[in-house]
Amino acid sequence: MAKKTPKSFVFYVQESSKKNQITHSYDIAYRMKELSKIDQETFWIFGLDSSHCEIFYDCMHIGGVNSCMADPKIIFKRLLSFGASNFICVHNHPSGNLEPSPGDISLTKKLKLGADILGLQLLDHIIIGGNNYLSLNERDLI
Repeated sequence: MAKKTPKSFVFYVQESSKKNQITHSYDIAYRMKELSKIDQETFWIFGLDSSHCEIFYDCMHIGGVNSCMADPKIIFKRLLSFGASNFICVHNHPSGNLEPSPGDISLTKKLKLGADILGLQLLDHIIIGGNNYLSLNERDLI
C-alpha cells in the first residue's frame, strides 16, 4: 500500500507576478488595510527575496474574535518552499486596539529565533486595526 503524503491546507496564496519591493512597514500596512474591517483575527505572511521584493503573500491562519495562533512550523515550511530569504508577518486586531498582546510578542520571538536558525530574516510584524497600524520593528520589539 502506498504511503499517503500529508497535505497542508492553503487559505489564500498569491504569487506575485511583478516584483514589488517593500521599503517600509507602511507599504504592507497600506496593502492590508482592509484587514481592519474583518471581525476575526487573521494572520498573514509576506515572503520576500534578498532584495526585499515580494515573492508571495499568504493567509496562514484564521482565528477567533480576539486570538489567532499561527503555527511557526507551517510558516517556515511555506517560506522555504517559495525560496524566501526575508519575511513580514501581518495580523489584525478586530477590536482596533493596536497594542501587541503577550501572545503576539511571544509568537514574534519564536519566529525570530526560528528565522535566525534557518538563515531567514524576520523584518517586521505588523498589527492592523482601527484604520491604523503598529510595526513591532519600529517599536524595537523584534
